[in-house]
Order: sequence, then C-alpha cells, then structure tokens
Amino acid sequence: MLYFIPAWYRDNEWKENEQFWYLPKLVTECDDTVKEVQLFYRNELCPMELLLLSHTPNLRHFLHRQGLYHVTYWSIFDSMQGIRRRSVSVFSFRDLKWPEGTSFSYSGFAVLAYLHGEKYAKVEFGEDGNMIQVDLYQEDTLVRKNVYDDRGFISLTILYENGEPKWEQYLDEKGDWRFIRDVTSGQVDVNPNHGTYILSGGEVAFQKSHYLSIEEMIQEVLEQNLLHTEASDIFLVAAHRRHGKVLGNLLHNRSIILCYFKNRRELESGEELKPLLEKAGILVVDTAAHQEEVIQYPGYHGQEIVTITPYDTRLEQGISQTLHVQNILLAFDDLHPEDKDPVITILGQYMGDNPYAMVHIFTRKAGYQRPYEILNEVRHILMTHDLDPEMARDQEEVSENGLDEMTICAKRFFVDQCVDEMSCNHTIRMQRLILDLGANVDQFLQIEAISMGIPQIGMRENQYLKNGKNGRVLSQMEDLRESLPYYLESRKHWNEAMIWAYDIGRNFSMENLLEQWRGVVESIEY
Repeated sequence: MLYFIPAWYRDNEWKENEQFWYLPKLVTECDDTVKEVQLFYRNELCPMELLLLSHTPNLRHFLHRQGLYHVTYWSIFDSMQGIRRRSVSVFSFRDLKWPEGTSFSYSGFAVLAYLHGEKYAKVEFGEDGNMIQVDLYQEDTLVRKNVYDDRGFISLTILYENGEPKWEQYLDEKGDWRFIRDVTSGQVDVNPNHGTYILSGGEVAFQKSHYLSIEEMIQEVLEQNLLHTEASDIFLVAAHRRHGKVLGNLLHNRSIILCYFKNRRELESGEELKPLLEKAGILVVDTAAHQEEVIQYPGYHGQEIVTITPYDTRLEQGISQTLHVQNILLAFDDLHPEDKDPVITILGQYMGDNPYAMVHIFTRKAGYQRPYEILNEVRHILMTHDLDPEMARDQEEVSENGLDEMTICAKRFFVDQCVDEMSCNHTIRMQRLILDLGANVDQFLQIEAISMGIPQIGMRENQYLKNGKNGRVLSQMEDLRESLPYYLESRKHWNEAMIWAYDIGRNFSMENLLEQWRGVVESIEY
C-alpha cells in the first residue's frame, strides 16, 4: 500500500485551505500531492490511500474539484471526532433552527440574519456554493463561529470573548463535543462522556483526558493507526514543517519518499522537518535548482534525490494566432529589481514599433493591491525613459485581448493575477511569447508553454527551455531587443519553436512521469 500524506494546511495550522467564494485565492489548491495522487489513481499504479492530518470539513468538495472524489482516504480528525459518515449531504442555511422572527437579507457576498432589527448571524459560502460557516453575534459583537462539514453537520464551533477566539469545540455528527482546545494555551481537553476515537471500524479510548497540544493528541491517534499498516507499506510525504516532527517521531524504519515543492519552500527547510528528513529513503524534488537547496537542509545525509516535475505536458493548441494582437507574457514576481527597468523599457520601446504588441504582466501574488502596485511601478519606469505612461494606466474595462471594439487602445500593459492553475491556463493560452527572465523560473508556466507550443525567452537554459529550439536564452538583457521581433515578426521562427516545444514536451508526458514514479517506488521497495 502507498500512503500519501499531503500538506493541505492553512497558515501552518492543522486546518484546510477552504475559503469564502468571493475572496481571491491566496494559494493554489493544486500542489505536488494533488498531481501525484491524480497520476497514481487514474493510472491504477498501485493500491493507495490518503492519510489526512488536517481538519478538513470540506474535503469532499476539494477532492471533487481535483477529480479525486473516489480516492480512498483516512482523516485523523474524523477519527478523533468520532465521525463515520462519508457522503456529501445537500443542505441549506434555511434547514437550520433559527429563532422565531428571524429575517434574512441577501447581500452580494453573504446572507445576513436579523433578529428584532439587530444583526444576529452571517452565513458564508464556499467556492461551490455550499454553506461553510455561520457567524453569530450579540450586540454586533462576534460571539460564536460555526464551521459546517459538507456532510451536513457542524464540525467545529469557535467561541469568542471580547471579539477574540477563546475556545475551539470539535463535534461529532450528532452535535456532541468530543474535545475542546484552548486557543490561547493550545491545551486540549477530551469530553469524559466521549473519550474514544474511531480506528479500523472500532473505538479506542484516548490515553489521556488532557493534552498539552493538539499535536500530542494527533501523534497518539496516528501512532495507533500506523499499527494497522504493513511493514512493506510506503509513505509518500509532502515536505512541510507542520507535520515534520510528528511524522519524524512515528515513521521509524518505514519506507519514506519525501517530496519537496517550490511553492512550500519556506515551510520545508527548517529544523521542524529535520527528524523526518533524516528518516527519508528517497527525496523527490520538482526542479533541479530546488535539488541544490535541499542538499543544504538540516537533516540531509546523502540520500538519493530524484527530480520529477509534478506537471505533465499535454498537446494543447493556444489561441494566440487567432487574435488581432500579439500578447507577450512577462513573469514578474521573480524578476530581479535591477532588471525591471531595462525589461520594461525595451518592451515599451518595442511596442512603439509594433502597434499590435501587448504585454501581460504575470503575477502569482494574491494581494488586492498587487495589480495597482505593478502598474504604478511600470508607469514610473516608462516616464523615466520618456515613454508614454498611459500605456500602463490603471486596470479598466477592456476586452480580455486588450482591445476595445477591435481598435488599438492606448493601454498596452495589463496585469494578469493568476493564483490557481485554471486562471494560469486561461491566460497562457492567449500568449504569443513567454518571457521568464528571473532567477527562479515558474515551472508550471514553462510546462504550459511547452504544452501549447509557445516560444519562451529566459536567462538560462533548463529542462524546459532549450536555446535555439523552443526559445532563446539571453546572454544579457539587452539581447531581448533582438529576440522580440525574431518571434513576433517571423511566422517561420515561431513555428519552428512550436515544433521544438512539442518535441521537448514528450519528455514530460504522463507516460514518462509514470515510468519515473515506477522507478522511485521500485527503488524504495527493493
């Protein structure tokens, strides 16, 4: 059996990432574990199961969005809360017991409940339209927050004092509290009337009635669950400091594949992960550059490191050649501050010669002010070099291709804020050329460019960019002046790069990734 242990945590807590539907995504849902589970499950590579260490009341909705609804899983919080129900339940906020005289007001974001003219509750919804939370108020002060499970019951109640969270009560599906956590001290008390957890269909008594932390409680239950696994089982663990110490203490003499992912870099390099890293048999990283960093992490002692991209290539057709404009995507987040001035200047000057060129500045950062900050920075650079700052005026109502009624507009710089992979895919398919000129290239961006046959320009060659084939590698930033018209004003050069991109993409096909993973699994088995 292959057990996947993901790092699906919010803000380094033992909680899921589910958020209100109207808030912009702060992190992408799609990580290395999602891609690995998709690959193994859809190709029936081996028997597998998810081991979930976070409180995930909306897990079924998350798995459905990722095409993994039927994957077998074991949730440690379901075990500790005594929850046996598995299927999703359709329910409405109107199914709740509201005080007589409650009236509802429908805002553009949430549903507000009023009692005798005063705000009584606020109902929040998730991305799929499901109710995920109800906030309760007294005299306009938050006193309780009920977090709903997608199986049709309250999973967690947070009690507030003076507007601050004080207690977290974790409930079973009947509404009885199983354990309560003091938010300030972190200590946990078990309900003496429900002092058991579920394991392999039966009930096991907690060893203590009081725990110093939720981690101590999780470690006890997980240790008992691991007793039901086989010595030959393999654990594929996402590197994350949240569970590093717990798993490091428990996975003695077990076969461990530890996976490192660029987007978690700051959460996988500390001392908290050292106990687990010391016990890992094989390390899997997403890029060769990341491999060099992992070697420096505390706890590394010369284990084999394998580089496997979590993303596979697919033969897709972009739509850039059907558009009236030539979209240039500029990856902005990892662009060195000293390089921003020459890059923006070169692009601004080139657009003076090519009236059909448009620049789409690509950012993964989710801050609300992020687009305006980028455009202000671009405007300042343009003015410094006597270029028209109106090319980077504030975001406004224009078509997605940068045109108003098929006429060239003054605005030439756009900001595409893409956190999740779906928005990235939508943006990339409209681009004629990809510029990723930073030190740390965006792996998903490069894989998508290969899949769609879009030429790339970068500062260094890697497994996704081959100089003179699917793009160009610049020896200095000034070489960008020549490279822009090379691809944008010559269909011949563009087509050659597209053919090379599709050829390089074969190295990252699903079949190749499967072979790589088979090699890793067989290696740790034998």
